[in-house]
Amino acid sequence: MEVPSSIYQYPPINPDQEIRVLNLEPATTFGDPLVGSLVVRKLHATLDLVAPASDFHCVSYCWGTKGNTHHIWCNEQCLPITENVDQMLRHLRKVISSRNLLIDAVCIDQSNDFEKAAQVTAMGLIYRIAAKVHVWLGTASADDYIPSVFAALRNWALNHQGVPETNFDGENASLVVPLKAFLTRPWFTRR
Repeated sequence: MEVPSSIYQYPPINPDQEIRVLNLEPATTFGDPLVGSLVVRKLHATLDLVAPASDFHCVSYCWGTKGNTHHIWCNEQCLPITENVDQMLRHLRKVISSRNLLIDAVCIDQSNDFEKAAQVTAMGLIYRIAAKVHVWLGTASADDYIPSVFAALRNWALNHQGVPETNFDGENASLVVPLKAFLTRPWFTRR
């Protein structure tokens, strides 16, 4: 699919009572075009905490560089997105079934300050009612040693009270560089 001349136009919503959720269509290969649709949901219809009706997942991530150099076909129109959002969506989409995601860069009209303010205020509630929350730390590289980093973090969390010990002698010495690289990813430093 080539980039169309029509850029996605957000239909208005009541941002105090509604949210948009991206229904991301499946794809069989990583490089297939991103295709989806934005569906409006009542925010407060999902507040039954005993049996929530939420069938969407929230994603916590960093937008990446400002340039919207990629796009997703949304409701048959082109919605510009950053490279980081493009990579995240490609990793999160499924092969056979669609996936419902709340991604602020896509689901909130970023040109509407009133909508942005109302939706940001409601983020705590939105994340609370989501069926699941994903954290996207960025694309992994071969030298990330992510399984080892997660194993070390898990070990520290399970075996230590309070702050993990900072003794990186012996078997832990090889984790200093990967752990430092992991903890300096943009998601950890965005605030």
